[in-house]
Amino acid sequence: MEKIINKLKNYQNNESVDKLHILFDLQKTFDDYIKEKRNLDYSDIEKWIRKMCIAIITEACELNDTCNWKWWKNKKDIDWNNVVEEVIDLWHFLLSLSIKIGLTPEDLINEYIQKNIENYNRQLGNSERDGYQYNHSKL
Repeated sequence: MEKIINKLKNYQNNESVDKLHILFDLQKTFDDYIKEKRNLDYSDIEKWIRKMCIAIITEACELNDTCNWKWWKNKKDIDWNNVVEEVIDLWHFLLSLSIKIGLTPEDLINEYIQKNIENYNRQLGNSERDGYQYNHSKL
């Protein structure tokens, strides 16, 4: 455990290392730690995708609960520290899922860029997918 804590502190103070690689490495280290300590079997990837989906949905609901979505209640002050904590929880599960399906930091960047290009093409009407084009005349 001390080795892991030292790794975390080293990453925290290291400006020269690629930050996405740090996140992937830290998540893999944590996943491996949990796997060993709790004797988990990650071999059924479909099972773990479903488990990750449930975790992500649950964390998204917890994030939603930090906001004033209940129109029948008086508004409350938003606890921004809790908002940040829930977003970070989502990142943990998204990173874990990415690792479990074999995505590398490079894959994540490349796939994100490709999807972003497609999203812009959809808005511009330059995609084979219909229904996304931004139409100024409907405003």
